[in-house]
Amino acid sequence: MSAPPGVLTAPRRPLVDRDTVATALGLGGLTMATWPVVVAAAGPGAPLTGVVAHVAGMLAGYLSLVLLVLVARTPTLERGVGADVLARWHARTGRATLVLVLLHGWAAIATWAQARGEGWLGAAGEVLGMPALPAAGLSTPTPSTSTVAAYMKGASA
Repeated sequence: MSAPPGVLTAPRRPLVDRDTVATALGLGGLTMATWPVVVAAAGPGAPLTGVVAHVAGMLAGYLSLVLLVLVARTPTLERGVGADVLARWHARTGRATLVLVLLHGWAAIATWAQARGEGWLGAAGEVLGMPALPAAGLSTPTPSTSTVAAYMKGASA
């Protein structure tokens, strides 16, 4: 409903703005990154690669949810932040998530090899043979493929 002629109305402020969204996402990421570190500090002699694997895994999982929120086209976010900004954030976050997934996998295999006193190849075979890993392995390539494809398209343009 519009105001009657001659009556001035103040422009409506969006419910959220860029700074609010960025702060909320950053605090969530900080929580996900520090939680495994605090837990590892409380335990005896956790290897550094194990902490790296946990932190990278937690951040990758959190950023996967952030990616869904950024691409969801929520009207409040689109009006407050802008669709173009959300798309740029989505692209950057997708690349960071892919790097974190790869780092998580590398650190998990390195930690397993160190804990078992095995070679890297044998540890990779054992870790990749774990029961829950096929589900994770199937869910990772789809968004990763689109991330790589978008990156390659941008690099060639």
